[in-house]
Amino acid sequence: MVFSQLVQREVLLRQLMAVILSMLRMNFSHKRLYYMKKKLRTLIELNNTEMQSDSTNPDSVADAFLASTLRYIQFQKQKGGVVGEKFNSVKL
Repeated sequence: MVFSQLVQREVLLRQLMAVILSMLRMNFSHKRLYYMKKKLRTLIELNNTEMQSDSTNPDSVADAFLASTLRYIQFQKQKGGVVGEKFNSVKL
């Protein structure tokens, strides 16, 4: 995998985690929460598109991290409560 692709993927994954952590830590207004969820969906879609378009070997560490992040989001949705409500509208 080309170094620049690794850097781009790492940046995407870091942004994804930053959005998730922000959603957990703060109480958002409905408008801000909408944009955070939209950004989260966009980052997930962008990462999936980048992973599918790579013609080189997949990065197993990045794939494992993304899978773990998506499992965490799903777990929070199933757990429910205040935190679970924040993740309910996130489409995976």
